[in-house]
Amino acid sequence: MLAIPRAAMSSTLSFRCSHGRLSPVALGGLLLSVTLLLLALRACVPSAVTIIDVSDSIAASGRGWTYDPNTHVFIITGNVTITGTTESNRIVVAPGSKVRNITLSDTNIDTSGIDEACAFNIAGAMVNLTLVGTNTLKSGMGKAGLGVPSGSTLTIGGVGSLAVTGGPSNTPVGPSRIPRLPGAGAGIGGDGFLSAITGGNITIDSGTVNAVGGSGGGAGIGGGRNGASGNIVINGGVINAVGDEGGAGIGGGLHAKGERGSIIISGGTVNAQGGALYTVGGAGIGGGGYAQGENKIVISGGIVSATGANSGAGIGGGIRGNGGDITIDGGTVNAFGGNRAGGAGIGAGSEGGGGNIVINGGTVNATGGSGGGGGAGIGGGDFVGGGGNIVITGGSVSANGGEGAAGVGGGFGGGSGSITITGNADVNAAGGGNSRDSCGAGIGSGGSVKSLAAAPPDPPEGVITINTTGVVNAIGGTFVDNKGVPHSCTDIGQGC
Repeated sequence: MLAIPRAAMSSTLSFRCSHGRLSPVALGGLLLSVTLLLLALRACVPSAVTIIDVSDSIAASGRGWTYDPNTHVFIITGNVTITGTTESNRIVVAPGSKVRNITLSDTNIDTSGIDEACAFNIAGAMVNLTLVGTNTLKSGMGKAGLGVPSGSTLTIGGVGSLAVTGGPSNTPVGPSRIPRLPGAGAGIGGDGFLSAITGGNITIDSGTVNAVGGSGGGAGIGGGRNGASGNIVINGGVINAVGDEGGAGIGGGLHAKGERGSIIISGGTVNAQGGALYTVGGAGIGGGGYAQGENKIVISGGIVSATGANSGAGIGGGIRGNGGDITIDGGTVNAFGGNRAGGAGIGAGSEGGGGNIVINGGTVNATGGSGGGGGAGIGGGDFVGGGGNIVITGGSVSANGGEGAAGVGGGFGGGSGSITITGNADVNAAGGGNSRDSCGAGIGSGGSVKSLAAAPPDPPEGVITINTTGVVNAIGGTFVDNKGVPHSCTDIGQGC
């Protein structure tokens, strides 16, 4: 509230008069008083909120927006509230360095019937998006449901919900994996094309967000087909993210290329599911299938559940993808590798190495997938996936290997890598057995692949160091050979 000076108030009551007319002094005081009073009244009246009803299709403009009936586009240049339902109109936020505050209030924009039509695009802009009520965004072929490409910044908050679906690729796909043009878009993030379109900067603070990647390789949140994740931060809310046909739930799209991204989770409830296509799979959180480049993943809080598809890791790489750099400092983490060709629970996808994995705290449950061979609970993926560099300094960790894989260390046929358990960590690790007469160590390497035709030699073992004040329980896997004789593998060390 604007305070009027006492001197100005008194001048409205006392004027000096000369021959029946106000003197210049009195007139000046009166004008000053009126001006201050108007300013005070203006400060007390709230500014009007600009509301856009997307069902309107009349050429018009208002404060903070214009509408073009030829392109069916609302161009946003200011702070607005958007409501209504449409299957033709769409939203484009004008690029610029000024943050736009936009509210979605019971908004339904479905342009899925229009090729290459993005329901809501913020390319090159900075947007604070507040969710009120129930909101839905669905885009047409090749486009992200909510377009946030590289160079854009989106922050989502509020108490409402948002369901968003990326646009599909435009042709069927078969075992030959013929590229679709354009590729599928992410639910939230980048479009999908042959060229890499990396996702932008995406932050979720609150609200309920359900994001589904477009059919043909889009991530739920992150990159479209061929696109890397960008930078994703989750501080709160309820997030359900599902990739499609090799896209990660949260992370990169199928065949992602481009700059390495980061995924940081400090709170909220996060459920992420990678997408499946034949034997191809994306990670729940991390890389898409056949991705080039790795993600940096940090989890410090919240409740996180991540499931890889087919050959993808729960958290880490998609098929043939290494784990990247994964750090868990807190929270509750449940991670499951895919079950077609086993990905690690935390670490690599099938045929990938574990990467750099550090666990400093939290409650971590990691289970490797199985599929003739398996991924480690924590470490390498199926088929000669080495454990990488694994450091556990704290928290409560449970790790179960898939078929023939270590609980902590190598996938089926993979070496242990470097494993260090120190501090006050509590670790329970169980290796997995399989039908190929081999099994993984509880902590160490995966089982031998010598039963396979043209199998590679057993990989060299790394260094395993255990020096913790906590409790470590390691149990090697078991199998029954073709003569009915049971066998048990080493608890800590070499698989068999």
